[in-house]
Amino acid sequence: MHRINQIHGIKHLEHALNAKKGVIVVVPHFGSWELLNAWLCTQTQPMIMYKPNKNKDLNRYILEARQKTNAILVPIDETGIRAIYKHLKQGGLTVILPDHLPKPSGGIYANFFNQNVLSGTIVPKLAQKTQCNVVGISCIRTNQDSYFDIYCTSVSSEISSKDVPTGVLCLNQHMEQMIASAPAQYIWSYKRFRNCYGNYNPYNG
Repeated sequence: MHRINQIHGIKHLEHALNAKKGVIVVVPHFGSWELLNAWLCTQTQPMIMYKPNKNKDLNRYILEARQKTNAILVPIDETGIRAIYKHLKQGGLTVILPDHLPKPSGGIYANFFNQNVLSGTIVPKLAQKTQCNVVGISCIRTNQDSYFDIYCTSVSSEISSKDVPTGVLCLNQHMEQMIASAPAQYIWSYKRFRNCYGNYNPYNG
């Protein structure tokens, strides 16, 4: 925690928590999300999705290590989604990486940095069903390499629209705004755009 320098906009997170309606924290592949998760665990007990490892011993080690930080881990499957839904309805907080490349069944095509890319629907659908608050949080490296600033921003209520494409576009636009603050710290190597409309992959040639 000593590496965290300043926290900007924490009022947005505090307001969301105090509303007792549940909170989705969206954390793109941007900055240091591991340090951010550790900080969030000092504010509340977040529920976080993880991908189970096929190696049972390694899986047990990962679970034990991450749960020491006060987080509740659930698998990335229907069981995990149901657990998150229940957690939100009880006023809890969950952390979701919203810019992962979903399976076709879990996404729609929407504009993101001028690319019509397959985009996940899980956050807008959960927000619509639970009417929870959604907050974008990033942990950005400062000019002093070993220190980070945390930024909290409130996501527009449009993310809870009954029209899923509206909610997805709202989320993508908010992520664009977050990333624009320090584009060099976005993990572009994640190849977020490898499934664009028309089966187009800009990384091929």
